[in-house]
Amino acid sequence: MVDRRVFIGAIAGGFAVATAAAVAQKTAKMFRIVVIDPFPASDPVHVQIRRILGDLGYFEGKNIAIEWRKTEPALAAELPRLNADAIMAIGDLAIKPAHSTWLRCMP
Repeated sequence: MVDRRVFIGAIAGGFAVATAAAVAQKTAKMFRIVVIDPFPASDPVHVQIRRILGDLGYFEGKNIAIEWRKTEPALAAELPRLNADAIMAIGDLAIKPAHSTWLRCMP
């Protein structure tokens, strides 16, 4: 038979580990990615980007937040305020505002 103290210790230890894991999950950094692309939201490119990020261990809503932006003239001025951890630019029209933002933000 299992000693009562051993049983209670095992249960308490299990709760401590579960609590520590829950706290670790809550404090994990949520990375913010801005994707600039000319494609509509229904385009397969969006599905592929999510799949590739998932293959790398990044899942939208768990450890990354993806903000989809269309290429527009005011975007270059808006990018620094978005406070993104990464910017993904697809196509020439998207690369120009991302590049100019990068040049302005460099020390």
